[in-house]
Amino acid sequence: MAREIEILRPTFYKEFSCIGPACTDNCCHTWRIDVDKEHYYMYRKVRDAAFRETCAAVLKKKRKDATDSSYALLTHPAEGKCGFQDEDGGCRIVRLLGPQALCETCTVYPRRKVQYHPGVWELSLSLSCEEAARLAILSGKPVEFERIRRTIDPQDPMDRHPAVYASGKTFLPPPDFGQPLRQACMDLMTDRSHPIKERILAIGVLLRRVGRLVAEQKQGQIPAAIQLVTEMTKTETLGDLFQKPAYNEELHRGALALPLAHLMQVGRKPIFRHIQELLAPYCVFDAEDNSYTAKEGALAFLLQITKEKADPVLAELEQGAENYFTCYMFSSIFPMYHVARGLSPEECAVLLAEQYALLRILLATLEEREGESSEERLVRAVVALARITQHSNVVKTFHELAGLAGLDSLAHAMYLLY
Repeated sequence: MAREIEILRPTFYKEFSCIGPACTDNCCHTWRIDVDKEHYYMYRKVRDAAFRETCAAVLKKKRKDATDSSYALLTHPAEGKCGFQDEDGGCRIVRLLGPQALCETCTVYPRRKVQYHPGVWELSLSLSCEEAARLAILSGKPVEFERIRRTIDPQDPMDRHPAVYASGKTFLPPPDFGQPLRQACMDLMTDRSHPIKERILAIGVLLRRVGRLVAEQKQGQIPAAIQLVTEMTKTETLGDLFQKPAYNEELHRGALALPLAHLMQVGRKPIFRHIQELLAPYCVFDAEDNSYTAKEGALAFLLQITKEKADPVLAELEQGAENYFTCYMFSSIFPMYHVARGLSPEECAVLLAEQYALLRILLATLEEREGESSEERLVRAVVALARITQHSNVVKTFHELAGLAGLDSLAHAMYLLY
């Protein structure tokens, strides 16, 4: 008997299709590509001489730990470009065999599937894809979601694709407070009566209160805490929710360790090379801690350049920035995914604040393109940000640098935001 599934997804999800060679920064380089068994043998059987030569050069069968879904690896030759990518950016597999011949990894990306509730798949698009980012952030309106119910299709790559679970590799039902807390965080992020920076701090206040109740085993009081913080944010100012610490420039520089570490160490370096070269004179690398700290002049430089180049774009396109955070929080099962990996609830808010700091730095330091509009620049910055947050281990870096700034979590978030 066919099994049905409920699906929750952003309304723009169904509008996505790969734009192929029209993409100015496609996904066909530097990332590891797992090739499933079916497509590995499909490619090896192709009789075209040039295609067979490429297969021999870049398609490597795994010698151990091979599975049907990860049977071979597509390695990247010079400059990290996929061996099947033509000079114009198009895909030789698609051109020779058709789009249905793409391996499951290439077929599924940038689509993501997570599961937090029994019987519900949550589908989204990774904004590390340029076209997905465009759809998400340039609509001019808040992200909307839709629910559908349909029969599971075993021939559909996304239906076969394993879901990501907040609890780890296997699905565990969420705690009673999990979904209300997650929804409250999403609601705070989309509260347009406050600037995004204040929304992130409000989320931090909520997560701090929830974290303390969990530590005291008072989970039954969490719904009341959620309601209290939500009601307080409806007042004219959020000042009653938190108190800014006395300013300390040294602590402010210390708070930059997280974004600097992610910018200077992130993979897929061709995209970030210009930024890393620009920031290198302002950073000190500690090989023992594998961390980057800001030099004396770094703070003044970053404050000036973000004020001049980033803040005007964010002021003009605040809806686009909000849409990035909405999509990130939805697809990452925020904050439950990071809590399951060892962060306290309020530390998850620091990750949000760091992303805002990274977005400003990226907007200010991306290599300039002649005639580029604010919308195009925001798309490029969001793509770069998503590649940091979704394709690197941000939680690992957070653990490595925990306490480095000598700051309480909410104070840390404030220094990253202002």
